[in-house]
Amino acid sequence: MKKPVLLLGWAFVIYVCITTYAGAQETAKVSVRQIGPSVYFYKVSNLSNNPISSLMIGYNCNLKNSDIEESQLTIEPTAVESPVGWKGYPVFVEESQYLHIYWRILDHAYSISPTGSIDGLIIYMPQPYDLMRQTYFTVIYSSGNLVESCAKIEVDTSTTILFDGKGQRPFDVNTFLAYLRPMEAQTTLPQGQNTYNLLIFYGKTIISETFKATLNGIDIKRSFKPKPDTSEAVKLNLQKGRNTLVLSVDGIRDDGKRATDTDKLVFIVPK
Repeated sequence: MKKPVLLLGWAFVIYVCITTYAGAQETAKVSVRQIGPSVYFYKVSNLSNNPISSLMIGYNCNLKNSDIEESQLTIEPTAVESPVGWKGYPVFVEESQYLHIYWRILDHAYSISPTGSIDGLIIYMPQPYDLMRQTYFTVIYSSGNLVESCAKIEVDTSTTILFDGKGQRPFDVNTFLAYLRPMEAQTTLPQGQNTYNLLIFYGKTIISETFKATLNGIDIKRSFKPKPDTSEAVKLNLQKGRNTLVLSVDGIRDDGKRATDTDKLVFIVPK
């Protein structure tokens, strides 16, 4: 028997219509962005009348315990990240190869209220895994008694909202380098954390060989794989205090001229 394992674990949008066991219609809008080959970034919007207290990927609440379905997950993530006030981890199904990715609130103040939403639910897989976009997504509402609702994930393309790093022409040059994470120029990490997963998007007209990256003055460009119109997750190893990441790349502007996009991102690691 496998014990539950706790791990730290372009754009697709999923619209999920959910029916509760009680027969009332509950709805949620769930979006997932695939970053590079194997990182999956989820956002959940609550369109119901009840708060959402937990979430699960890879679990179909309509199946009986004895039922096994091909869409259940079998590959363990390398890391699972959570937004503030939530905790996520993989849970193995007893006496089987299957697992779910489960998120729960740490306090009721962090539940997803009606009309509210959260993002930053991130799963890092060791390899590309289409089931992260095709399996079941279960939402658990808390309204006195816990109520489970679930549906098959449906995938649709959508425009990705990114942080462009500022500083250059916003309609073309600033798009050479853009970020889903972070979403601002300065980020303070939680106490005790000294690594950060950067989620970066490269523009369609970048010139890859011009890419540069330094962290606290040290060349780290080998950690990146810049290619036009792609994205990737890059793990940064940070030191206590202030860390400065400087990224730059040349690209072709809308008028055909060449320009450079340079971004400075600051990460504060509490001492």
